[in-house]
Amino acid sequence: MTPDTLAWLVQQSDLVMLTLDNQGRLTGLNPAAEKLFGGDAASLRGQLLTTVLDEFSRAKAALMLERVREQGRVDDWELDHVPPAGLPVLVSYTATRLRAPNGQVVGVAAIGRRQSAQLELTVQLAQANQ
Repeated sequence: MTPDTLAWLVQQSDLVMLTLDNQGRLTGLNPAAEKLFGGDAASLRGQLLTTVLDEFSRAKAALMLERVREQGRVDDWELDHVPPAGLPVLVSYTATRLRAPNGQVVGVAAIGRRQSAQLELTVQLAQANQ
């Protein structure tokens, strides 16, 4: 696969893809992540992941980042996102350490899949019953 093909796949994917530096600052986002976080990559880049999440998800994200630093990888880490558009979105992430060619850990890469179809239906049902 060529680098151009890989870049195209990342841009076209419905999967949320993001990278973070060692301090937890967003360094890269694909369009699916931009949509989820409610901004474009340029405005989100450099912000701490914990500042673009709601209060409940901040603690979970901080724990995930710590586990990735210690263990190297975290599978099936779930976060509820509340995008500007409204309904909560449950996303299941897999995250792994990023290493420089010399082996030094330089950040974290995460890929997330929306798990929220059932959650969205539950919220809509609750709203309809109010």
